[in-house]
Amino acid sequence: MQGSEISSISCQDFRIGKTSIHDDRKYTATSVLSASQGAQGGGPAPLWSERLYIRVKRRDIAYLKFILEGYDNLALLSVVDKYEAVLHLSYAPGRQEEVQEFLDGVSKEIHLEKVFVT
Repeated sequence: MQGSEISSISCQDFRIGKTSIHDDRKYTATSVLSASQGAQGGGPAPLWSERLYIRVKRRDIAYLKFILEGYDNLALLSVVDKYEAVLHLSYAPGRQEEVQEFLDGVSKEIHLEKVFVT
């Protein structure tokens, strides 16, 4: 193979890797990034997520995770200590009110307590 063939192949692979086709529409990485920035006021994407640690009963971990998945991309739940049932919620800056409303609603069904807020 000659050098021009190799760079031609890698260039094609690069274009395929940066472009995806959904429903006959093309989205490039830059257009998706621009759209997400536009939804947040046009500024740069935040570098850090807000974090919240909560404690629930062990039997309620799966239930809370299941309910949270119904709220698309509201927060990401991770289990810090499965024996003490301490959970870590990561969410985007600016969505604190929505996360609080979610927790207030869920607290009517299960017992939860805030352990640490950053």
